[in-house]
Amino acid sequence: MPVPYLSPQCGPGPMNSDNDPKEWKLGVDFGTTMSAVAFYLVSDSTALVENGRIYPIRQYPSMTSNTKTNLASHMYRTSCEVPSQLRYEHDHRQRWGYMAEHLLQSRGNGIPGHHLERFKLLLDYSEDTEEARCEVKEALRALPGNQSSVAVISDYLTHLFKHVLRQISNYGYEKHDKVELICTVPAIWKQSGNRQMIKAVLNAGERSGFAFGKDIYLVSEPEAAAKYVLASYPNTQLASGEAFVVVDAGGGTVDVITYLVVDTALLRLKEAVKGKGSLCGSSYLNEKFREQMEQRLGDLRDFHSGPGLTVSEIIDSAMRQFEHEIKPGFSGTEEVYHSIMIPRLKANVEKDFSPDELQVTSAHLEAIFRPVLVQLCELILSQIEEAKKAKHKIKKLFLVGGFSNSPYLRRYIEEECRAEALRSGQVPIVLVWPEAPEIAIASGAIWRALDKRNGPERISRSSIGICQHEEYNSKFKQHRGAEQVRDKIDGKDEVLSPSGFKIAHKQHRTISVNEEHLVLAVRLYASDENIADHYPITDLKNKYSDLLEEVLFPFSADQLKRLKECLPRTSKKISRNPTRNAGRGTNQPIRKSSRKRKPTAKVVVSSNPTPSAKQNPNGKGDQQQLLSPSRGRPQDSSDNSEDRAQHVIQLAELLEEASSPSGTTLPLEELFDHVDIEDDSDQYIRIDYTFIIEASGLLLTYYLECPIGDEVHRVKGDVNLAQIFDPGTA
Repeated sequence: MPVPYLSPQCGPGPMNSDNDPKEWKLGVDFGTTMSAVAFYLVSDSTALVENGRIYPIRQYPSMTSNTKTNLASHMYRTSCEVPSQLRYEHDHRQRWGYMAEHLLQSRGNGIPGHHLERFKLLLDYSEDTEEARCEVKEALRALPGNQSSVAVISDYLTHLFKHVLRQISNYGYEKHDKVELICTVPAIWKQSGNRQMIKAVLNAGERSGFAFGKDIYLVSEPEAAAKYVLASYPNTQLASGEAFVVVDAGGGTVDVITYLVVDTALLRLKEAVKGKGSLCGSSYLNEKFREQMEQRLGDLRDFHSGPGLTVSEIIDSAMRQFEHEIKPGFSGTEEVYHSIMIPRLKANVEKDFSPDELQVTSAHLEAIFRPVLVQLCELILSQIEEAKKAKHKIKKLFLVGGFSNSPYLRRYIEEECRAEALRSGQVPIVLVWPEAPEIAIASGAIWRALDKRNGPERISRSSIGICQHEEYNSKFKQHRGAEQVRDKIDGKDEVLSPSGFKIAHKQHRTISVNEEHLVLAVRLYASDENIADHYPITDLKNKYSDLLEEVLFPFSADQLKRLKECLPRTSKKISRNPTRNAGRGTNQPIRKSSRKRKPTAKVVVSSNPTPSAKQNPNGKGDQQQLLSPSRGRPQDSSDNSEDRAQHVIQLAELLEEASSPSGTTLPLEELFDHVDIEDDSDQYIRIDYTFIIEASGLLLTYYLECPIGDEVHRVKGDVNLAQIFDPGTA
């Protein structure tokens, strides 16, 4: 049952004043092989765009090299989708989408570069995608600059967002308008994959100049698909308590999930059977076709001798014809014959070769389609079987995604579902699909975001922790084996107990009075597995922790000067790192650094606020603490020229030793810890500051506050809680 392509509409609203900021919603479907974006004007209608109507983004840039590709070029301009492909060229230029695909098929037109595709799989940590992920990682390693998975996805999304920005600007978007971005993610992704996706989206939004900030809402792809079909085809009757299966058949992956209708009026859904996915999308038909062509054209005796294209170049050209002409129209119900021009090919009836021409028949296409469709239907039938075990009767199956445009796919699924119904003695399942399945996910994401009420329960799937320093406690098993340092001024951290939705962490940092630069920093982490406090960040329990945010509070020169004037000074002599010098024996001098450096001691991820004793400024200086990431080392304040000369001599000797083949291998910053320098001043000041967290909606707002005299200076920011909740949570 095809569903007509109808955008959810409320009818045209009143006209918006040109000077009033407008409100937009953007639905982004970042796919494994193809991506799509749709937009919706929440504000009153304008002369260019109608309120209450969802519009797909089109006009994606493409490349054409000759007149034969004009038809394809027109299709690119009108298509709602764009390939999820990137090309990094040696002049630091990047090409994306259809331009990257064109250069891949034309082998770069002689332009050196590295091609990437299916990089969305880098965020899918399931076993089913492990082999495909390894292939993408191998291509990633070939890139210059040691690119990460988030960086590559961010590069692609930056190009996509820039294009979207140009397109909606044609419809009246202005920089001061408000934009909410709704990003879809696979239902089978782990929370860590969602966090990496948000990180890439935020980075791409900033680089592209989009004004959506951190206002990002996640929706699972199958739920977005179901929302679109139900919203755009209200005649599809669903009863409260009825279960149905959603099949998102894309280019790379196919995801299936079963939903239960909770409220028919609000179109509210609940996951009834956990989703599953498999790599059996339409792009694997292309791989099967390439394998078949390589096998059919593998014998060079089938070619006349003479100059011409290589077999690989011939297959690359044939791939374009298969993708745009042969594959989309194959239904499997009738005999078909497609001719592919192959220069210098000899006639061979047994191989379906004519002079300079190769025939692709129904038998050839059946051999390509059948194994992929078998795998896809096994995935669907296993989901239906799981629904039966959960006491759910499946009556309808919603089919979306670019692959669902295939008439053979739809017919094959209908036949398999009919056969399953006969075996089980149940009513045949009705197959429902929209006319424009390629835009269903992006449009459905908007439709879901328009009504966020009664979504999934606000259950955190991850813990959020603050990286902080703690007083070393030998009785804590979490502290055992952790590297320790001695604090300049002894003290214990004070943490206030949570009160409602507000939590305050009081922290401090000790610096030299000669410090010329100061930046306070607090790091927020998230973990899907660890909920325990006090463990160092390098502990195995924190192995899969993700950095959510690094809060920085830089002090100006004037602020630092005022801070030093209003805070008391303390004089104490300490050792830099007792654990590093412990193995030198009692007769070895404790060496000190005269250079500021980044701390190397371990820090703690604290998943929950941990109460401890108040500060004790009169305590002894030999207490040991774990070092926070914000704590720096005092700068050498000695003006003794002889000490400085000795410093230079020792440093030169160590550098010479480290650079020799038999020398000691040390990081550069470690060399400074082997230099004997005594600091005669050793005067320090203690800076107290507070880190405050407030939760409201999907944003976690934080404040870093530091008193300077009678004033309190503050840094404010937000963290998107979609990184720890299920997609769809509001």
